[in-house]
Amino acid sequence: MQSVQLDDSLHGGQFVPLFYSIRSLSHWNPKALIVFLLYVVVRVIAAFYLSISDCDETFNYWEPLHFILYGFGFQTWEYSPEFRLRSYAYLLIYGSFGKLFSLFSSKENKVGQFFFIRILVGILDAFSETFLYRNILRKFGKSTALLFFFFSLISPGLFISTTSILPSSFSLILFNFALSYWIYGNWLSAVVFISIASLWGWPFVAVLGIPLALCILYVKGLGYFCKLTIFLAIFNLLPLFIVDSYFYGRPSVAPLQLILYNVFPKKGKGSELFGVEPWYYYILNLFLNFNIILLLPLVFMPIFFLVFPLSNFKISFIWNNKQHWMESLWYCSPLYLWSLIFLFQPHKEERFFFPVYSMICLSGAICLLSLRRLLQRLEQWLNNKKILQSFLTRKAKLLIAERFTVCFLFLFICLSLGRIIMLVRGYQAPLIVYREFSRRELQKDLHSSREYNLCIGKEWYRFMSHFFIPKSQIRVRWIPCGFDGILPQYFEESGIPKGTRTIPRSMNDENRAVPEQYFYSLNACDYFIDLETFSDPPNQLTKGLHPFLSEPFLDNCVTPRSVRVFYIPFISSRAVYGRYVLYTLNSFHNMSELMQPRDGGTHY
Repeated sequence: MQSVQLDDSLHGGQFVPLFYSIRSLSHWNPKALIVFLLYVVVRVIAAFYLSISDCDETFNYWEPLHFILYGFGFQTWEYSPEFRLRSYAYLLIYGSFGKLFSLFSSKENKVGQFFFIRILVGILDAFSETFLYRNILRKFGKSTALLFFFFSLISPGLFISTTSILPSSFSLILFNFALSYWIYGNWLSAVVFISIASLWGWPFVAVLGIPLALCILYVKGLGYFCKLTIFLAIFNLLPLFIVDSYFYGRPSVAPLQLILYNVFPKKGKGSELFGVEPWYYYILNLFLNFNIILLLPLVFMPIFFLVFPLSNFKISFIWNNKQHWMESLWYCSPLYLWSLIFLFQPHKEERFFFPVYSMICLSGAICLLSLRRLLQRLEQWLNNKKILQSFLTRKAKLLIAERFTVCFLFLFICLSLGRIIMLVRGYQAPLIVYREFSRRELQKDLHSSREYNLCIGKEWYRFMSHFFIPKSQIRVRWIPCGFDGILPQYFEESGIPKGTRTIPRSMNDENRAVPEQYFYSLNACDYFIDLETFSDPPNQLTKGLHPFLSEPFLDNCVTPRSVRVFYIPFISSRAVYGRYVLYTLNSFHNMSELMQPRDGGTHY
């Protein structure tokens, strides 16, 4: 197979200090096993140290998964048989991971089961990224593959997304395989993986397969494409239809329901009810997750692929030939197609860009090497014209491309590690508190004849799921906090399928709060979780009580953005921390102090 090689050769015989040289990196040719193990190490670290960053993952996936495994858990309106937006067939994939863990561990070790599922997801992602790395190596050459590996290994975006059980993370893993097979030339396998990602995971991922579909239409014809589409639709939708119809008790095709809800919403309904963001939301968010890499596909890639070819600029100045230029553009096109669609959707979530995170790293690697070669050409031109020669000694030559690349990579490392460290230091408190709560309460002998209530107010969206609630006697209760949206309620605890077929009372698709979702008997609360910050008024409900558990949590309202975005030694010591607190209580006597909700979105 012909490779799209980017010339990144260095000028022979030139002196360059070791610190400024990347020859040692360019000569490194790691085996696939080494690449895989390095991915696994980073993904396992993420699995153990990151809190759940999206409450949608908690309530729409961890909670119904807990219900499937243990018979109780929270149900969102999306799982009501009336709406049927989520697929139980998808949950059974992770349910099998949980059952596998139960074969060699006790039933009480639910926290261990939670981390085991996360680790397995991370390992699957590591395998998919290694597979993609190998095919990038075959197609684009060693330098592009190494940069892709380097970017994807330590980028905060992939650190966050690759151990999640969200459908967008599932689609990220499968699209890695699809992109790998597409690059390799195995179009059939690529289409199979895209179809699974779209129908089992997130239906909108089918958009990423449009460039590949055009290739198949052009080469194989419309007849072949239609037959393949029909076969894959039946192959995927039949088991989905059977499983979901069994759980819901009525004919159900969850991907179709989700498309109808989001693309053709009824008047006064739809995803916009859950919040809208400005068009630049994703640009800010992606900069946090990929920092300076984002500049490459966002700014330089359009210049290389669109401006230069339309001008008198010769493509061979950077690329070996026009075919290589077209192939690279075509492989990167799903990223731009995805961006054009989602940038202008009113409702925006960080997770919506998860499926293209690996593509950002690939396009960044291609563009950085293109930019490097352009700088090498500039360097050659300056040397040939003897420009600035009087300012240079014989040993100190320009080496513009060399030093630019080193500075770029060094800055990327600093920003990426700084962001990851800040995410762990600043926002890990819920994970620590719930994990320690589970460990301590598991050792207690609770009376089976009564329920124990864990009450949560404004911190509802940071609930870590019932996998951290050690015993079924402990129930999570939402107390009034000023939040006016709908909150999840417990499934009907009558087993499967009766529990999943029961239409819950007081559920709606209008994001409208209902009285039944709140727990008003505060004197019956046995535990209470809250975030106490300098920006919040004192909470009279916990006045005079001593915390059972307490962990520092970054106060976004008081800490300057320049300090809280990236961890910077010495400077980050100016960050202000509140307390994420768990109280053990005997009684509450007033509800006069209602806690105000806080934005549960991405931290900037």
